[in-house]
Amino acid sequence: MQAVYQRFRQWRDNGTFEQILRHLYLRLREDGLIDLDTWMVDSTSIRASRAASGAGKKGARRNRNTTVPAEAGPD
Repeated sequence: MQAVYQRFRQWRDNGTFEQILRHLYLRLREDGLIDLDTWMVDSTSIRASRAASGAGKKGARRNRNTTVPAEAGPD
């Protein structure tokens, strides 16, 4: 997992990750596949430490979906 984070950090720092996201966004928008009225954030794949998650059951995951109005999204 450390190698994945190192690659992500490298791409973030040198601008590659932002270029990928920008290209993907533009392509999906061109194809009419983006709904600009709704933005979703899903953190189900991110495991928090036991202390951060309220010291619940070991390995327990919560389904946390957040909907944000489009006005709050990126320009």
